[in-house]
Amino acid sequence: MNDFQKNLLLRRKHYRERRNTVRKILFIMLLILFFFVLYFILQIPNTGPAAIELSKNHLIKSEYIVQNISKEISGRNFFFISPRKLTKNLLLSCGLLKNAVIRKYLLPRLKLVVIVKEKQLWGKLIANNSGNNPAYITNEGNLINGNYINFNLLPEDLILVFCTNSTYVSEAALLILKDTLDFFNTRLKIKINKFLVTDRNTLEIYTDNFIKINAGYIDSNLLVKIAKLSDILNQIKKKSYLIQYIDLSLENGAVIKKVDEGKVDKKHLRLFMILH
Repeated sequence: MNDFQKNLLLRRKHYRERRNTVRKILFIMLLILFFFVLYFILQIPNTGPAAIELSKNHLIKSEYIVQNISKEISGRNFFFISPRKLTKNLLLSCGLLKNAVIRKYLLPRLKLVVIVKEKQLWGKLIANNSGNNPAYITNEGNLINGNYINFNLLPEDLILVFCTNSTYVSEAALLILKDTLDFFNTRLKIKINKFLVTDRNTLEIYTDNFIKINAGYIDSNLLVKIAKLSDILNQIKKKSYLIQYIDLSLENGAVIKKVDEGKVDKKHLRLFMILH
C-alpha cells in the first residue's frame, strides 16, 4: 500500500468519525427536544380546564351534557382523551340522543365541541308504578325519564299513554302504538286523546270526539284491525250514527255502540250493532 492509499484511508476514517460525532450530537439534541415536548404536553392539563361547547341540543339540558363530559375528562391529559369513547359513553347515558359528534381542538385553547342529534318525542307514558315520574316515548320506542329534559320545550301534542306497569310495555309495543297514531293522523284524520294499555296487554283508544275504540291485543295484527276503521267510519258516516264505542276484536267485523238520536235526552240510551 503506497502513501497515497494510506492518506486516502486516513481521510475517510476522519470524515467517518466526524460524521458519527455530528449524528450523536443531533441524536442527543433530538432526544432533549423530545423530552421537552413531552414535558410540555404533560403540563398542558395544568393550564386550565377544557371548554365544552354544545350545538343543536334542544330538549336535553345543556348542563347535563356538560357535567357528563366533564366527569369523563376530569384529571385526564387532554391529548389522550378519545372523542370516540366520549361519544359512546354519552350515547349510552342519554337515551334521548340519536347521534353525537365530539371534536377536540387544541388551539387557540383547549376545547371540546359537542354536536348532538336528538330523537323525537311523541308520547308521555304514565304508569301506576311510576308515581309522579312519567316517562317520555321516542319515535324509536325508547322510554326516557325526565331527569335531563327541559320541560319548557316539550312538544304540546304529546299523546298520553296510561298503563298499569311500565315494565310490561315493550319497545315493540311502543312502536306499534306509534304506527297506530300515525294511521289515525294521516289516514283517518282523527285526533287521539289518549291510549290505555290494559292488564291483558290490549289497547283502548280514546279520540278527541269522545269515541272509545277497543283495538284488541297489541301484537303484529293490531294494525290490520285498525285498518278496518276506514270502511267502518265510512258506513257510520253514511248512516249518520252517533258513535260512542267501537270494538275491533271480531275477526270479520266490528261491534259499535251508538246513541239513539231519538232518545238522547233519556240518558243517551245506547244501542249495539255489528258492522261487516
